[in-house]
Amino acid sequence: MANKTIYNFTPASTLALSDFVPISQGPLTRKTTISDILGMWPGISDGDKGDIIVSGSGTVWTVDSGVISTAKLGGDITIAGKALLDDADAATQRTTLGLGTLATQSGTFSGSTSGNNTGDQNLFSTIAVSGQSDVVADTTSDTLTLVAGTNITITTDAGGDSITIAASGGSGTVTTTGSPANGNLTRFSGVTSVTNGDLSGDVTTSGTLAVTIANDAVTNAKMANMANGTFKLRTTAGTGDPEDGTATQAAVILQGDGLTSGQVGFRNIPQNSQSAAYTTVAADSGKHILHPAADTNARTFTIDSNANVPLPVGAAITFVNETSQVVSIAITSDTLTLAGTTTTGTRSLAQNGVATALKITTTKWIISGTGLT
Repeated sequence: MANKTIYNFTPASTLALSDFVPISQGPLTRKTTISDILGMWPGISDGDKGDIIVSGSGTVWTVDSGVISTAKLGGDITIAGKALLDDADAATQRTTLGLGTLATQSGTFSGSTSGNNTGDQNLFSTIAVSGQSDVVADTTSDTLTLVAGTNITITTDAGGDSITIAASGGSGTVTTTGSPANGNLTRFSGVTSVTNGDLSGDVTTSGTLAVTIANDAVTNAKMANMANGTFKLRTTAGTGDPEDGTATQAAVILQGDGLTSGQVGFRNIPQNSQSAAYTTVAADSGKHILHPAADTNARTFTIDSNANVPLPVGAAITFVNETSQVVSIAITSDTLTLAGTTTTGTRSLAQNGVATALKITTTKWIISGTGLT
């Protein structure tokens, strides 16, 4: 076996070039390159050897393009990997992987991974209409339905992705009665006729929208109802709306503050009981000042001056003394004259005496009565 070399190797799961050891070369002389190994087989000529083309005097072996099928691939490539390599294009590979159309979309996705997604968009789960209840999607596949109202039509264009909402039935003829003028009011008679003109009667208009209530047109029947025993008056200060008042409030207004002559007086002589020295005020006009029996002290009741309390001429104040102690009736800077005399000044009123002082000029009073000295 001249020019031939027999190789010895130790079986292993993987063979390397260095595992080939020629027996004839003695112990452990190893070949480490493919050229070293091929050079030991003289007689392999250059040329097409099927799936391999040999050149370089048998030293260069080239694998033909496209001859290595998935069946010839090593065991370290899985069946799933071979299936992808066998697919003709990317669409077929997506089908192999089970991705469907989701793998072709762009944008950010959230929520369920099932179904289709159309990419970047704003999604609304609630549709709100002012004054109405909200329409809320119950599920991700819920459908919003548009309902046409009276004289409304809704049409859709699936190809153009559009919805058209149109109104119909809004035309017609209106018959006018009268001769319209600037500022006239219009009254509808049914749905096809109107009448122009001004208001008449208790409330009138005249060429403008200003409304006038005719004089003497507001009768008692047209006024607001009133409670029994009340009056139309005003107790609030300043000018304003009428108010419903009581008899007591009416009396205060009618009687006044005592400083105005001619106002309504009292049907009796109201009492002002005093158990101490006292100076009259405007409200004492038409009343009597009582010194009660319970007060056993002498007291002085003084008529204030016109400068301080300008009671009208004709004002009258009565004094009554129930006690055994004398009541002195005095006056400030004005003049108090005892009736039937020319005597002026302070007067004395005995027990159970009654005396009335009458203002006869701005600064002069005359007093008379029983038990008066």
